[in-house]
Amino acid sequence: MTDANEMRQVLANTLSEIADTDDRIVVLEADLMGCHATKAFKEAHPDRFFDVGIAEANMIGMAAGMSAMHIRLLRLRHAARTTRCLFR
Repeated sequence: MTDANEMRQVLANTLSEIADTDDRIVVLEADLMGCHATKAFKEAHPDRFFDVGIAEANMIGMAAGMSAMHIRLLRLRHAARTTRCLFR
């Protein structure tokens, strides 16, 4: 890794590489694909990429259900927005 690589791009690339060998890896995204640089993951693994839009509370439920089925997932959303959605 060089200093020129952004952390979000390194995360997305590494996640995609791991997903190449583990089909349990899933990404849940909340309408921030550009911000989180997950477009490459979506293109490489379209069946394991879910963009729930601005439905962060529903994304938490999806994550809980997938986790119960032993799916390894990464939920991407800014924490402050998720907190406001869940605790209104």
